[in-house]
Formats: sequence, structure tokens, C-alpha cells
Amino acid sequence: MLTGARRAAETFARAVSAERPAGGGTVEGPSEVDVDYLTAIGGLGPVDLEATVGEVEVAGAAATAALESTWTLDGSTWTTSGTLDLVRVSADGEGTWRAEWSMSALDGRPRPGDVLAAETTAPSRGAILAAGGEPLATR
Repeated sequence: MLTGARRAAETFARAVSAERPAGGGTVEGPSEVDVDYLTAIGGLGPVDLEATVGEVEVAGAAATAALESTWTLDGSTWTTSGTLDLVRVSADGEGTWRAEWSMSALDGRPRPGDVLAAETTAPSRGAILAAGGEPLATR
């Protein structure tokens, strides 16, 4: 059975995966989430992001959900992990669970205000060696 907190975390993960984190049932308003998200990932260029929910821990009117995010950019894929904070928005204990927006939910390393960027670098030319390990060509 899904708890309310897990459902809220999965709603958020689906919204992130659809490139619309503001549609993920956040405490913050949609425009605030959109601006922060688009600013944070703006340096990456086109990126596909798939978020999945791991363990959800509930403590009263607060919860945390482990998120794993798989990023794909220009044919390269990497995975990051973060923690999504959730709160129950009603004081009666029966309220709706909402996600608290933060880039750290997708990747625990960036700090507020950080901007992600990608830079392509060419590798150094490797040595061309004969079967015995002796150089065949030099620069």
C-alpha cells in the first residue's frame, strides 16, 4: 500500500521526468519552481532526466524520500542521488503531502543558487605503439 508521502514523492518524480517539476505537487508555487529549475539546469542544454523514488521515511508531518536521478546529455548518462523533503500541509494530521522543491532532491551536491553546466573536452591523443610497446608515431 502506498502511503500519502510515497504517493507525493512519486508524483514529484513523474513531474521531474516529464521536465515539469512545478507540476509535482510542491509547497512552493509553480513559477518559483520553474524559474529555479530552469536556471539551475540552463547550462546543460537539452537534457533528459528520469527520477525514481527509493525509500520513504515518515516522521509525523514530515517525510524524506530518497531519489535517484538519471541524466542523459549528448549520449552520456550519469546517475545522481538526492533527498526529497515532504511535508503534510494540514495541521490536523490528515492533510495532503507536498514536496519541498530543491535541486538537492535530484542531486545532493549543488547548493542553492548553483547552476549546472556541461563542457565537452577533447581527450589527449594516445600513443600509437607497436606490438612490443615501442612508439610508432610521435607528435
